[in-house]
Formats: sequence, C-alpha cells, structure tokens
Amino acid sequence: TTRTLDFEKQSSYSIIVTVTDTGTPPITVPANVTIIVEDVNDQPTEIYFNSSGVYENSPEGTLVGSFWTKDQDNNQNFVYKFIFSAEASDNNTVLPTDNVSRKI
Repeated sequence: TTRTLDFEKQSSYSIIVTVTDTGTPPITVPANVTIIVEDVNDQPTEIYFNSSGVYENSPEGTLVGSFWTKDQDNNQNFVYKFIFSAEASDNNTVLPTDNVSRKI
C-alpha cells in the first residue's frame, strides 16, 4: 500500500484489476476485487477524569469523580484499575471502581 489502512476510517476498498495478455491482438479482462481491512484492537487514545477533589474523613461510598475513555474501536469495553502513587505506603492498594457507571 502507499498509506496505512485503518479499519475505523474505511473497512473495505473496491478496485478494478485488469490483466492484458501479450498475444496478438492483446486481450484485456477486468475483474472487480474487494479488499477487506481486518480490524485489530487499538489502544485507548485518551483517559479523562473529572473530579474537584474529596474532603478528608468523607464517608465510605463518597463520589470521588467519574472517568471515561476514548478509543477508536467500536463497542469497546474497558477495565479500569486505579493504583495509589509511589508515595503511598501500600503501592498495591486499589481504589474500588464501578466499571458500569465509571465512578470511583
């Protein structure tokens, strides 16, 4: 190809291929060909988080914020995992998330 093919932009191409023999007289035959671009999983391109902060000593279940992801793939589902920063004493502590409403 002369450029990168992207399934999300165009999933197929229709072209006409012609073949000409070297006989006398030369005979040309056209054929319609469809090229299907197979979709592959694209990585998410952006992750958004909306939060104005949370007060200390807030009760369990307090909404911290909501988040969403931009991805080129159609009908893509995501799994979110939030890990405290390296400064935290337990670096493997994970915030509870709700993958349906995308709220923490």
